[in-house]
Amino acid sequence: MTFDTYRLGRNTETYIPYEKSVKEIRAPTDESIRIYEEMKEKAFKSILDTVVTTDNIVNYKYQIYKDVYSFNTILYFSISLNGKEFQDKIILDWGIEDKRKAREEIYKKASAIISYKLLESIRF
Repeated sequence: MTFDTYRLGRNTETYIPYEKSVKEIRAPTDESIRIYEEMKEKAFKSILDTVVTTDNIVNYKYQIYKDVYSFNTILYFSISLNGKEFQDKIILDWGIEDKRKAREEIYKKASAIISYKLLESIRF
């Protein structure tokens, strides 16, 4: 019978020691956040240079970025008009599924910027 036996002495189980390393992860500092934002802006500018649309009068570049932290859609664009370059971004709280809607938003903002710059030059 197995229930009537007693085990005397040492167990037959052996334990193997192992090392466990603990990595301390700290919250980001203001300096690291600033560096991250600078790197992100440089990356946006480099990506912006890859999408170029040319016209007879106006040349523009744009990029659509979906921010995963704020769930916003950010449209970065750069317009070149008569040798002058204007850069801006549009923050939308709704997503853009179609690039035509993005271009329409860019056209609205770009026309406002261009008209402002033209009216600024003839100001008295």
